[in-house]
Amino acid sequence: MSFAAELKRNRLAQHLSQQDLADQLFISRQTVSKWENEVSYPDIDKLMAISSLFGVSIDYLLGNDSKLKESVLMKNKIYRVLKTSLKYVGAIGIFVLVFSGVNAWLNRPTEMQLSDLKINNTFFEKKAGHLVLNVYGELKPTFASSSGGIFGPLESKEGTYNLSNGKQNIQIYGEKTRSPFGNKTVAFEIPEDAYHEINLMEKDIYLADRKGGKVKLYDHRTQTQPYSHDQKNSKQILKLMKQYKDVGYEGELKE
Repeated sequence: MSFAAELKRNRLAQHLSQQDLADQLFISRQTVSKWENEVSYPDIDKLMAISSLFGVSIDYLLGNDSKLKESVLMKNKIYRVLKTSLKYVGAIGIFVLVFSGVNAWLNRPTEMQLSDLKINNTFFEKKAGHLVLNVYGELKPTFASSSGGIFGPLESKEGTYNLSNGKQNIQIYGEKTRSPFGNKTVAFEIPEDAYHEINLMEKDIYLADRKGGKVKLYDHRTQTQPYSHDQKNSKQILKLMKQYKDVGYEGELKE
């Protein structure tokens, strides 16, 4: 017996009209009619639903229709492959979305706290005709870097910072990311800028954070740098000032 005949026989045995069966399968009556007249055949999902509804196996429903069985088996294999593939694609898609979100959050710049940084060295030098203060340090937290790290922005040699320029002092506010994969070394280069009254040697210079903490990097009255390896005493600073302002020294000024 063909599938069309088995479908009709089981439908009538359940006292169902074509519309009743269509309603239970969430399809149109015309679709049921096409199945019973061998114009078209149901897919594997609908076969499973019909099998469950009538309480018979799919093999029993297909009857002696060998071509239909072969077609259903082939579609079933394709269906299973596609279903499995979609699961993997969905899982990969979710992973990519989650990873992208976490990566974006890790690489977003955030304020550097003083407790995050160990200051290793500071010194003045002349670069491209301008006096520059160099500040070098190391980030202490595991989830912190001075660059974007993996899949983040390219590392910057100069580091990222903001300045607050007052009448008597300059405050440097550093930035970091939360990425554990980037560079731990912090390197700020703060150039003197007469137009904006950033006069490096005529003001106290601090590394600060928005919580109100600050650490003095340079004292303009004593001309000392507490964290400098090369220019700790005032004599070296005065020599540098003379070279920079009076003589126009063209070489590197770091002692």
